[in-house]
Amino acid sequence: MGGQLQYGRCVSLATLHFELFFTVLYSCIVVLWRINLSLSLSAITQLLMTSNVMCNAAQCSIEVLAYGASSDGTTRYGFVKLNTRPVWQSSWFGAYRNLRGVTIVVVDPFSCTVKVLRTFDTFARQSISTEMSNYLQALNRGAIIVGVTADEPTNNLSPALQTLREMGADVADVQYRAAFGFVAQKGFAGKTVLRKAITQAEAQENQPHFSVTITGAIYCCNRHTHSPATLSRDYH
Repeated sequence: MGGQLQYGRCVSLATLHFELFFTVLYSCIVVLWRINLSLSLSAITQLLMTSNVMCNAAQCSIEVLAYGASSDGTTRYGFVKLNTRPVWQSSWFGAYRNLRGVTIVVVDPFSCTVKVLRTFDTFARQSISTEMSNYLQALNRGAIIVGVTADEPTNNLSPALQTLREMGADVADVQYRAAFGFVAQKGFAGKTVLRKAITQAEAQENQPHFSVTITGAIYCCNRHTHSPATLSRDYH
């Protein structure tokens, strides 16, 4: 598996070009996010070096494997790994507990650790899907969000479909006991990495499986410099 990111194809490493944006905090912190942004850190440094210094940098690899339940009890595994370290594991007739539904992982990209992990049993009740939708809507713009499914996620997922679609994860066509996974940055739906198996048969033959690398930097303003930093976007 490999190559450029294409919707509906399984990739081992997604090459993304996220919109560059920044937030100024307390008039002295500039936050720059990239997910495999083609603008290099050295180029960003050139833009900011007159008034800023790098305070923190990120290099976070996220690997996602989703699964759907099989009718014949064939073992299936799913996981989320951050820098190769499992932070969520589930299985169907395997070594781990079967965590049915959709699991949402909010990632700190600088430490490449889990900020929050919640599993929503979207098979059980529509109210749980509504809870998940409300949770996703409440997350801050710029948050790094991982979604992964296990067993059967679609039975009562309808209340959350619009919210997922707004995040770039259109899974309305995913059927019973199929599977999907995504990595998104809140507020940048066009750059979401989505991998889905539409049917149960497809999920058994080709589980949704992909990796994304997140990079970014925090720049702290030089308190002795009063001129603001100049930021520009560079696309290739």
